[in-house]
Amino acid sequence: MLQKLLTFLMLIALALPVTAQQSGTDQIDYVELTEPFTTNYMGGDGRLHFLQIQVTLMTRGEIARQTVYDNKPLVRNQLAFFLFGQSEDVLRQSGSKEILRKQALAEVRQLLTKETGLAYGVEEILFTRFIIQ
Repeated sequence: MLQKLLTFLMLIALALPVTAQQSGTDQIDYVELTEPFTTNYMGGDGRLHFLQIQVTLMTRGEIARQTVYDNKPLVRNQLAFFLFGQSEDVLRQSGSKEILRKQALAEVRQLLTKETGLAYGVEEILFTRFIIQ
């Protein structure tokens, strides 16, 4: 009798995470900012250089995904000013892409908190293309 009860409880425990996962509350979604961020800038060598960054936002949950999707123009604008404001020295430093990615994530979170009250719906920012010439 005790073994049947324990078996039953274990089956319930195993089924709970599956049920929560299927509900979609923790589902990870990706919102791609479809147009890459592209600009020219004058390098320290006096020559014109090219920067192109493609960005995808990783969200968790339907509310976060929809909030980011609804605010894409605002997010793009914030990221454009942030990315294009970086100096050549920052862009070309070793490890700068990771630092830039973390700062961009903070920028987006701050913006969404201010505009919608949603702070941590954006889990990560992914640079799916990062070209400096």
